[in-house]
Amino acid sequence: MRFIGNKTNLLNDILNVVKENCDGSEKVFCDIFSGTASVARFFKNKYTIISNDLLYSSYILQLGTIENNRVPTFAKLRKILKN
Repeated sequence: MRFIGNKTNLLNDILNVVKENCDGSEKVFCDIFSGTASVARFFKNKYTIISNDLLYSSYILQLGTIENNRVPTFAKLRKILKN
């Protein structure tokens, strides 16, 4: 999903700003007004992410993409569907 104002096209520019202004010892990245969490996902492997947004749908997207660190197997759902 993409929103108007999505920062996906700016990810390399954001990375350059972080590299130019941070010494590398930082452990937390804050993605304020995260929306679809594209920036948070980009930095997820390097930092602990703090993200927020006012929209509940954005919160759900962030839970699914930022807090989840593995591909879901849907094992319980598959079990239910087999019955």
